[in-house]
Amino acid sequence: MFQAVASDLVNYLNGKKRQTATLADLDVAVEKVLVTTKSYFYYIWSEDCNDAERALLRMLARDEEVGAQTSQHLYEWQDLSRKEIVEMRDGKYRFCVELLRDWISKNKP
Repeated sequence: MFQAVASDLVNYLNGKKRQTATLADLDVAVEKVLVTTKSYFYYIWSEDCNDAERALLRMLARDEEVGAQTSQHLYEWQDLSRKEIVEMRDGKYRFCVELLRDWISKNKP
């Protein structure tokens, strides 16, 4: 995903005939990647995850502290981790790819 954002950012800057990016330019590149990877994220959402996992991902997209509640829904968290959708860092589950958080926030609130 980082490569996709970087590629879109470079293409965007080339189109503007600039070599230096701003945060606004990065936002443009991220938005474009969210559109171009829509089917990838949709597949993860609809095919890789069950209803319980989707509920956890929605909550995690809204509030990272949800990922600290590892005793609840332990099986689902472990399954999401096995699928490399979330990972344990600093005692909390977090998204492996932050763009998935953005996609869920925008498309599956």
